[in-house]
Amino acid sequence: VYRIHWLRAKAVQDRWMEEQELLTAEFQWTLNFFTHQAAQWWIFQSKCEAVGPTCYAAKQIAIFEQLAEWTQFKWQEMNLTEIPNLMDLDNVDT
Repeated sequence: VYRIHWLRAKAVQDRWMEEQELLTAEFQWTLNFFTHQAAQWWIFQSKCEAVGPTCYAAKQIAIFEQLAEWTQFKWQEMNLTEIPNLMDLDNVDT
């Protein structure tokens, strides 16, 4: 009987550990997506000469940069371990 309770408790703990790993990965994916989109709009803005598309690109850049900043803020607010920025390959530990 005790062994079954222990196995159930271990399974619950394993599920919570997996959930924490998934949450960490989802935050990183979200941050990387917003950072990538802002970079893509910067490239588009630098190549475009017309005023209208340039203004639209500037608006999109501001939106995605705000979303990336908000994601980092929420991550820190949750007080979990810090996520590495995978977009910056110079700082990745190997």
